[in-house]
Amino acid sequence: MKILIIHDRYQEKGGEDTAVDSQIKLLRDNGHDVFIYERNNDEILSFNLGKKIAFLFNTVYSLQTVREIKKVIHDFRPDVAHVHNVFPLISPSIYWALSKENIPIIQTVHNFRFLCPNGLFFTRQKICERCKMGHTRFAVKYLCYKNSYFLSFLYAVTIYLHRKLGTYQLISKWIALTPFTVNKFKESGLVPEQKFVVIPNFVQDFRNESVQVKIRFDVAYIGRLSPEKGVLDLIECILKLENLRAVIIGSGEQAEKIKSKIGHITNRILLTGFLSGVEKQKYLEQALMLVIPSKCYEQLPMTAMEGMAAGKPIVAPNQGSWPFIIQNGKTGLLFEPGNAEDLYNKVSFLTQNPNLTKEMGKSARVSCFNQFSEERYYKELMNLYSQNVNR
Repeated sequence: MKILIIHDRYQEKGGEDTAVDSQIKLLRDNGHDVFIYERNNDEILSFNLGKKIAFLFNTVYSLQTVREIKKVIHDFRPDVAHVHNVFPLISPSIYWALSKENIPIIQTVHNFRFLCPNGLFFTRQKICERCKMGHTRFAVKYLCYKNSYFLSFLYAVTIYLHRKLGTYQLISKWIALTPFTVNKFKESGLVPEQKFVVIPNFVQDFRNESVQVKIRFDVAYIGRLSPEKGVLDLIECILKLENLRAVIIGSGEQAEKIKSKIGHITNRILLTGFLSGVEKQKYLEQALMLVIPSKCYEQLPMTAMEGMAAGKPIVAPNQGSWPFIIQNGKTGLLFEPGNAEDLYNKVSFLTQNPNLTKEMGKSARVSCFNQFSEERYYKELMNLYSQNVNR
């Protein structure tokens, strides 16, 4: 099958970029002809004044995208197009260009950008769904995107206009990573439930069962160091638990604040900065548990799947997709969202019961490869492609 993958890469690589790369490799390994149409948001850093002005219009509708994708379609002749992210450089104009050429469009929902200009349903340190029904003016009022009037306005206008134009109705089928996403889109009225299919991302087994790894840390955190991730709540929790050892893997706007918070207690809290691949996996395997204290809704973080694959129980908030990912008390523990005291209690309980924690980790690993195996993902994805190509 000839598959066109479309993705706008982020300036700071995260789980979405990793998931896209894994999908491309999987398809090619199985003999499919894959063409990647992508842009990289690093391009924005080198824009001159003219390009910055054009950026305003191109984010709403990019003629460059239409021109380039038309050539790709005529040269490559794909059976199906699989879209991941189009903001801001590719733009929603891609859907009109694909539809005009009668190419079936599959869209994976990695965040809530179609319903929320910052993609998180989170602003001013709180969950926020004001824009869910299409009232994106609230994003400008609350400076929801990078605390910028310009960027908040740009995303608000883009999402609002394409919703009104019916652009998103051109998408043949939507992939949600968990049922929670389907529910939010159903509530919004943007996409009917029957256009969704739930296909979680997959994770590969990087663990060598024959190698015994020494536990060096009680807690591992992997992710952005930003307000919506709740890292400061975790730091407070770690500081209150005497002798608890933790490794914090990631970078972001709160890095300096976290360093200041930790102060001189660097002997039991290790800040590694951003890590990927083998280095990240090494630290993860050396931890007793993985804590993901997000204040925003999550979809299906690659970090969570990697933690489960490594045999670690997950501590996460009881909101968003987490109840669909974690079996509370079996593969991890869910705490009350935004309740730092409850987070402290859950982490404390697991550290005081290491044997139970290890048993939960074993259950998490089994659950991981039941839900998020490469084989299951490939089978369900190809079934979806075939149905839409035949249609």
